[in-house]
Amino acid sequence: MIFINPLLSYAALFFAIVIEVIGTMFLGKSEHFTRLMPTLTCAVFYAGSFYMLAQRIKVKLRGLTPVQYRNQSLLSA
Repeated sequence: MIFINPLLSYAALFFAIVIEVIGTMFLGKSEHFTRLMPTLTCAVFYAGSFYMLAQRIKVKLRGLTPVQYRNQSLLSA
């Protein structure tokens, strides 16, 4: 498993937000998903946004699953 620098994880979060905003702009241009290219572009940007968010969450959880992270937090309290 590859861990990235915490500072880079904030950059990933920033880019995820930017990519999601760009995808949302294409969502309006897709005209209720009736136009193919804007719809595909929107889907690609949303997928990129989810990938970047996953990278940020991976750093936050320090390689643990969400359940393991929660249990660790409960035990230390």
